[in-house]
Amino acid sequence: MTKLTDVCSLSPGGQHFCQLFELKPEQGHTALDVRLPYSDFFIDFQYAPFTPGAGEKRSFTFPVKSAYPIHTLEIHVQEPQRARRFTLSPGTSEVYEKDGFRYHKIEYGHAPADTVKGVTVTYTKDDAEPSVDIKYSSMQQAGLFEGRSGEALVAVGLAALAGVWFARRRTRQQR
Repeated sequence: MTKLTDVCSLSPGGQHFCQLFELKPEQGHTALDVRLPYSDFFIDFQYAPFTPGAGEKRSFTFPVKSAYPIHTLEIHVQEPQRARRFTLSPGTSEVYEKDGFRYHKIEYGHAPADTVKGVTVTYTKDDAEPSVDIKYSSMQQAGLFEGRSGEALVAVGLAALAGVWFARRRTRQQR
């Protein structure tokens, strides 16, 4: 299973401009339809190629194929927490820590159109629990207010309006 969570354009200054997107089924694959304000971009998604069992060896290959030439292809892999014997093929060009996780960067450089590049990930893990509690959802057009924070904001606004109304009424009665 793969779940696309964000598609963001990167400005020359490094700012992220995440965009609404549409996934369209096509012959043998799914196409991403998105309009980007800048040509540099990144795609963030959750990829779960198998249902893991505790203590089992896990291995998968993630292919990357683009209909267009790619100037610089980088793949960043977050190492699962509590993973043992974690390996990548091809090997990493850089390993770094961020937000309590270890990331492995593979840099391919130029990738011509219609070529397949990718990474094979192999590791063992004693439990079937995810590294993080997945609370992200696809970037979709949101309503004006969502969740309880929106309800609280509306309630505070109504209370403020009622307070102004009572204060004006009292001022008029005192004249």
